[in-house]
Amino acid sequence: MRKSCSKTLITLTVLATLALACQKPGEVKWEFVIPDNYEGFLVVQFSCPGGEPLINNGVAHIEFKSDGTFCTSDPYVPTTETTWFPNMRRSPHRSASGKLIEQPVDSPKSGYALCCEGITRYCDYTFLVLWVGNMEGKDVRVPEDQIKFLHEHFPLSKCSPPLQR
Repeated sequence: MRKSCSKTLITLTVLATLALACQKPGEVKWEFVIPDNYEGFLVVQFSCPGGEPLINNGVAHIEFKSDGTFCTSDPYVPTTETTWFPNMRRSPHRSASGKLIEQPVDSPKSGYALCCEGITRYCDYTFLVLWVGNMEGKDVRVPEDQIKFLHEHFPLSKCSPPLQR
């Protein structure tokens, strides 16, 4: 009986060590919850006063508000793009009602999908900007549209409003 317990303890210790060794330091699992039928920019503001912590136990669980925004109290770290983005693309994202939403590595040409993640620095603020919706014929990389969205949805006291076209 005693030998069996020792072997079990050794086996569990080895398995736990292997499990920890396989997880890369700083690796984050992303879970986006996107409002049902939402189409447009999804934006996370970093260092947002009164914002929620972004990462808890290696998981970034982000429930976007109905306007596509989320504020985190966490600061932006320059390694975010290299350590977070690959996992963000592999993580399962869903709508508020539970429907899975794809985030392919390449920008899709059709279907409802999540795409085009990038870090935008504007007026001393840092944002993670994505786009979700029906991909047919969409040009989602128009900087003026991103700036307009930021001004409409965030209190950007450090900068003047964009020029009207």
